[in-house]
Amino acid sequence: MTSRRFNLPDQIKFALFYRDVNRIHVDPVASRRLIYGQPVVHGVDAMHYGLACFARGHQRPIII
Repeated sequence: MTSRRFNLPDQIKFALFYRDVNRIHVDPVASRRLIYGQPVVHGVDAMHYGLACFARGHQRPIII
């Protein structure tokens, strides 16, 4: 198994690259009022990580 913690600078870079700057992903103040209490990882970013783990032969990626 492998794990990865997505941090805010990574999320901002991803959001700018894909032009998805929804506040739920990149604004800690706005997102803390929502159910998760912190910015949420882009689904496509999490999927890329999971596919990369699968391609490397890891059985189960853990996304933190």
